[in-house]
Amino acid sequence: MTENIWEPEFISGIVFQAGVMAMEYQDTIQGSQKADNSLVTKADREVEAFLTEKILEAYPQAVVLGEETAAAMTREELGRGLEGDLFIIDPIDGTAVYAAGLGGWGVSLGYARKGQLVHGAVFLPGQGEFYRTAGSRAEYARLAMDEQGRPRAPETGAIAFRPLLPRTEQPVQLVGITQYIAKDKPFPVPYTLVATASCVVSLLNTARGSFAGYIGKAKVWDMAAAWPIAHRAGVRGRMQEDNRTFGLSLTEGLWNMEPSHPRAWGLPGNVIFYRDEDLARNLRRGGSPEYA
Repeated sequence: MTENIWEPEFISGIVFQAGVMAMEYQDTIQGSQKADNSLVTKADREVEAFLTEKILEAYPQAVVLGEETAAAMTREELGRGLEGDLFIIDPIDGTAVYAAGLGGWGVSLGYARKGQLVHGAVFLPGQGEFYRTAGSRAEYARLAMDEQGRPRAPETGAIAFRPLLPRTEQPVQLVGITQYIAKDKPFPVPYTLVATASCVVSLLNTARGSFAGYIGKAKVWDMAAAWPIAHRAGVRGRMQEDNRTFGLSLTEGLWNMEPSHPRAWGLPGNVIFYRDEDLARNLRRGGSPEYA
C-alpha cells in the first residue's frame, strides 16, 4: 500500500461535483431532526453517498467515515481505517444556514493515513471558494459565479489553485466562536466575536487570516478536512481546559474514536485555534474564569 493515496486533482473534482449537487438541492430543502437535534437533509445523504461511491471506486482499500452513516461504523472497520487509509466526509457543514437558503456552508473531505490527518479539501459553493492541500502546501481558489449565483466549472476542466497566503494585517481582530459558546454564557475577551454555524468556514477564515482565531468543539468530520489545511497555513491548536497541544492525530487520546460510545467522534472540550500566543492565552482566560 502506498504511503499517500491523496490525489489533489481527483479529490478536487469529486468535491466540486458534490458541492454543485448540494446547491441543486438547496432551493427545495426539506430537513428533519437527528437524534442530537441537528438538522439533516436529503442533500446530506445524497452528497455523502456520492463521495463514498467515488472514493471506494478509486481506493477500494480505504475506509470511509461519513457523518450521516457513522452510526453504522464498526470498531473493526474503523480500526482498519486508522491503521491504513481513512477518508472522513462532512457532506454539508453548516446545515442550518444551508437549509435556510444562505451561504456559509461547505462540503468537506478529509484524509487520514495511519491515524494522522494529512490532507483535506473543502468547497464553499455559496461563496465560490475552494481550499485544499496538495503536497506540503495549503491552496486556495476563487471560482467565477453564474447569473444564478452558482460556481462555474472551469473551462479547462481543472480548478486554478494558488498558495493560501494568510492576511498579515487585521484592522479588527475577529474571533470565531461556536453557537454553543454563544448561547452558553458571557465570553469576556478583548476581541470582536463572530458566532458561526459552520466549523469549516471558521477554521478556513482563521487559515486565511480573516479571523485571528477560532474556539469551539466539534465532531471529527467537522474538522477533518479544514484542520490539515489550516495547520499547513500556520494555524495551531490547544485545548482550552488544560492547554494540551491539539495536533493532527486521531489516535492519541483527544478524539473519542470508539464507535459504540455515546460521545463517539467528539472532543472532551473546546479547542483554541490561533497563530498568536497572547490571543490563545486570552481565549483560555475568557472561557475559564478559574484560569489565571
